Amino acid sequence: MIAVFASGQGSNFEALADAFPGAMAAVVSNVEGAGVLGRAAARGIPTGVVPHTHFAQRAAHEKAMLQALAALLHEHDPSGKPLRLLVLAGYMRVLSETFLSGFAQRYPQARAWNLHPAHLDQYRGAHAFSFAVEHRFPRWGLSVHEVTAVLDGGALVDACEVPVWPTDSAASLHARARESEHALLVRAVRSHLFPG
Repeated sequence: MIAVFASGQGSNFEALADAFPGAMAAVVSNVEGAGVLGRAAARGIPTGVVPHTHFAQRAAHEKAMLQALAALLHEHDPSGKPLRLLVLAGYMRVLSETFLSGFAQRYPQARAWNLHPAHLDQYRGAHAFSFAVEHRFPRWGLSVHEVTAVLDGGALVDACEVPVWPTDSAASLHARARESEHALLVRAVRSHLFPG
C-alpha cells in the first residue's frame, strides 16, 4: 500500500493514483480544503486533514498525523495489508525525528520518500525554481529521496533534469517541470514496488 502526505492541489498524488490505482490507500493533508483531498475523494481513497495551525507544537501535530494515517489505513484495509511507502508529494512541512521514529516503529517495513524540486546538492528547502531562474542554471534537477530529520538530506532514490529557458520565470519552469516530476515519481515508486 502507498500513502501520501500533501499540502496542495495534488497533481503528484494524481500521477501516482493513475499509475497504481489499486495501491493507493490514504491521503493526509495539513491544509483544510487542499485540492488533493477532492482528487483523492473522487477516486474513493480515504482522506484526512490535520491542520498544523491547530497545534502549538510540531511534535503534537506530527503525532496527530501518524494517528490519522493509521486510522485511514485501517479504513482502507481492516485486514492490515502492510504499508510499503509514504510519499511526501508537495507536503510543505519538515518532518522531525518525532514523526520519523514513530513512523518507523509503527511501519517497520515501510519507507518514507520526498519529491524535491532540485538535485540535493544544488538546493534544499522551498523556492527551488526561483533559485534556478535567478541563478541562470541551464538545466535543473528533480529528486526523490529518503526522508530524514535533516531537510532534504536523505539518501537519493532517483533523479532527472529539465532544461531552464532564458525566458523562464519560476512559475513557467515549475509548470514545464511538472510532467517530469510525475514521471520521476512514478518511475521511482514502480522500481520500489516492482523491482526487476
